[in-house]
Amino acid sequence: MSPSAQTSYRGAVNEPDRASQPLQFVQFEQVAMLDVAAGSGLAFHRGALVVVADDALVLSRYTTLGAPLGTIRLFEGELPEDPRERKRAKPDLEALVGLPDGSLLVVPSGSTRRRRTGAVLRRARVTVVDWTPLYERLETELDDLNVEGIAMLGHSLALFTRRTGKSGSNAIVRLRLLDTMAALQSPAPRLSAGLLESIRAVDLGAVEGTPLGFTDAARWRGEGVLFSAAAEATDDPIEDGRVVGCIVGRIDATGRVRARWQVAGPAKIEGISVVDDQWLYAVSDADDATINSPLLRTPVAQFE
Repeated sequence: MSPSAQTSYRGAVNEPDRASQPLQFVQFEQVAMLDVAAGSGLAFHRGALVVVADDALVLSRYTTLGAPLGTIRLFEGELPEDPRERKRAKPDLEALVGLPDGSLLVVPSGSTRRRRTGAVLRRARVTVVDWTPLYERLETELDDLNVEGIAMLGHSLALFTRRTGKSGSNAIVRLRLLDTMAALQSPAPRLSAGLLESIRAVDLGAVEGTPLGFTDAARWRGEGVLFSAAAEATDDPIEDGRVVGCIVGRIDATGRVRARWQVAGPAKIEGISVVDDQWLYAVSDADDATINSPLLRTPVAQFE
């Protein structure tokens, strides 16, 4: 399909949701300190918690008590040790989701042209996935693209893009699930703009005047999701800033925010996953390579 023939989604973006201020706090307990820093995505897959760090080339697997179960290499090579060089070179993997066919999809942020390579894992086989065509299309619809989360939402696969201060957009980007899964079966998957189903803008509000931006999402109770979001005092989607606060919220199958809870404490929740319909697990990122990520959890029943 030529660019001129493609449907424009900019005019079709729904009016932003105006969520009310959180009514109560949610408290996470620390389960363990993990042996990775910069934990950014989390999924419960094949009986293990899988963590992706945004400055690593591997997936790390753990028990629900945080005991290491080994790593899975996604890309060849090594990243520089120097923090600035490492930041420029990292693939910036931000999110994970288990798909209905049993595969695990690893999602890059797309915040720069070098951050558009992800992967799909089928049992022990890793296949590199090129997100460039889809992300180039999203750049025409959203300012300062920065994908931070992914989850099944209704009958679609949904990407959650993050607003950072005055920059970027909180949006739910729905992809055609069956078409996406079919594209991922290719020996060299390249996700196209044709997978795009819809875009919905979402207003998450602010904490102490700092706008909240999505950090992750996880399917829960049928067709809705729980999401995490952070208020980070920076207008740059690449450079880190002081985290003013975090929330957890609930979104229904239509993509509308239904409830929010403020997270107690200073942790920057970056990845979440619902386990056994009993616990919401989370990983936190201190934006410091010398500080390991804690594994956290809280009962999921409180989000009813």
